[in-house]
Amino acid sequence: MFAGPRINNLEATVIKRTRIREILNAEFRAEFFNFLNHTQFLNPNVDIGAGSRFGIITAARDPRFIQFGVKLNF
Repeated sequence: MFAGPRINNLEATVIKRTRIREILNAEFRAEFFNFLNHTQFLNPNVDIGAGSRFGIITAARDPRFIQFGVKLNF
């Protein structure tokens, strides 16, 4: 089995909890995927019928992705 380019990922999460009332609080969060935004290539093309593109890397994984969220706890 062919082992393609390695994946170099760093993920991080930042959470801020804020009390609104005695029984109500809010949680704000930001999640970072591929935090350092390293280029991560997919495996090379191993389809023999691909002709001149055989063995060549033609695509990469997604770049940095940031996700925000809010949660109310009561």
